Amino acid sequence: YEEAVEKYEANILVSELTAGYENTYRRPPGKQEVAAWSESIPRFLASVDGSLPANLGVILEYKLPFNGQRVELLLVGAGDDGKDSAVVVELKNWGASSASPAHEHFVLAGGREALHH
Repeated sequence: YEEAVEKYEANILVSELTAGYENTYRRPPGKQEVAAWSESIPRFLASVDGSLPANLGVILEYKLPFNGQRVELLLVGAGDDGKDSAVVVELKNWGASSASPAHEHFVLAGGREALHH
């Protein structure tokens, strides 16, 4: 966590994410994806401002092994009881959304339907 904050404050976090994405997926990320990183990740870091342990692991754009989808933030570490724990944070960066009239647990955002849980 502390390293991610330092990279954000040094204004290199998004460029490192972009380089890592290109290295992993062999193509550049889309402009909308980079814009979302530029807006959402700093907001998240500001919202937890100092409330997370400094040694908490932050994995950005983690590819899930069972379905190939990616999650924006995976926070990993140990709880107060010493047991390993992880939290997935999905940053949507939607300007507006509404409940889907057709499907439960889905929302309409950005002109498309998306699962929301």
